[in-house]
Amino acid sequence: MASDDSARSADDAGWSQLHGGVQPSPVVRGWLRMVRVLSSGPVARIPPDVLSVAGVLALAAAWAAVAGP
Repeated sequence: MASDDSARSADDAGWSQLHGGVQPSPVVRGWLRMVRVLSSGPVARIPPDVLSVAGVLALAAAWAAVAGP
């Protein structure tokens, strides 16, 4: 559990450093936790290009759904 807490602190500190010293909000902390969990699981085995293409396709599908016929 202690190593998990230190990983969370490192996530928060890294994000804060990249964003001019601003402390992450609870929403940002949740996002960082989710991304860390996903990146250590099965998503880690998928090539980044495949994830990027899947993201673009998901965006196109969502846009088409909102725009309608």
